[in-house]
Amino acid sequence: SAAWHVLPTERYAHGILGGAVADANGGGRPDLALPSADRRGLRIVSLESAWIVLLSHIPLPAAIDEPVAAAGSRPDLQFFVGLDNGQVFRIAQVR
Repeated sequence: SAAWHVLPTERYAHGILGGAVADANGGGRPDLALPSADRRGLRIVSLESAWIVLLSHIPLPAAIDEPVAAAGSRPDLQFFVGLDNGQVFRIAQVR
């Protein structure tokens, strides 16, 4: 499982709560970054040979209440999450 930095950042536009699509593991296929079931973490998953594989689970200090956004590509891929306590975090893979 890859390590990720979780850094505070500014709030972004509101929208429907959902995930982001990006190649998070460098496999050349889209992966998904989704809120966990309790929304207190970000789960990054990949579809491999008809199996859903958990690549990373990043715990967060509050519940995600904004859409997950992705920016950039590997090795500079970042995810942005807005939390129900008003915080926004930029999540970037540790290199």
